[in-house]
Amino acid sequence: MTTLSGTEALLELNRMKEDLDTSWRIERTRIDDSLRYLATHVLNEDYEEIKSTINEEINTGERNKNQKPSQWGVNKLLPKNTAEHKNILIATTYLLLSEAEHDQGLLSSAYKLICNASYTEGYASGLVEPRINQGSRGRTKSSLDNKYKIASLLKSKRPIAGWKTEREAANYIYEDAVKLNKEDNMKLTPSQLANLITTWTKEEGSACRTAFLGDNM
Repeated sequence: MTTLSGTEALLELNRMKEDLDTSWRIERTRIDDSLRYLATHVLNEDYEEIKSTINEEINTGERNKNQKPSQWGVNKLLPKNTAEHKNILIATTYLLLSEAEHDQGLLSSAYKLICNASYTEGYASGLVEPRINQGSRGRTKSSLDNKYKIASLLKSKRPIAGWKTEREAANYIYEDAVKLNKEDNMKLTPSQLANLITTWTKEEGSACRTAFLGDNM
C-alpha cells in the first residue's frame, strides 16, 4: 500500500473537501428549484416569503438543527394540514439550516442537513407520503451519502473528453469504487458496483449524472 506524504495527504484532503462542497452546491440548487416550484404551484405561496419567515426563526434560534421537525411549529405556516404541505416546509427548513452551516464553513454539518432536505423534498415531490420506519429512513440517507461519494469519484477521475456511455464511466472507476466502498464502509456489493454506478449516472438531476456529464464542475 502506498503511503502518502504529509503534503500529499493534505492535498488529497483538500480535494475531497472541494468535491464535497461541489456536490453540496449542486444538490442545494436542485432542491431549491424544486421547492420553489412546489411552494408556488402546490402551496400557492411566495417561496421567498416562506424562506424569509423561516430564516428569521433560524436567526433567533427558534428553529435549529438540534430540534426534531415536530418542534419547528410548521403548522402555523401551513395553508393546509397535509403531509405534502408539511414536507415542503420541513424540506425548506432543512435547506436553510444547511445553508447557514455552509456559510459558517461547517461543511460536514451542512452536508448532513442537505441530505435531510433532499430526503424530505423527495416525499414532498410525490403526492403521498409512504409509511416508513426509522430503519428505512437510515437506509435512504446512507444511499444519498453513497451517491455523493461516487459522484465525487466520477468527478475526480473524469477524462477531459469525458465518457461515451454511462457503462464506460462505471467500468473506468470500478476498481477505485471498490476501494472506496471498502475504506468508507459503504456496504455496497462489490460485484454489483458497476451496474449500480451505471444506474446512478443515468438518474437525471442527480449528483452522479452531473459528474458524468461534467456540468458545472
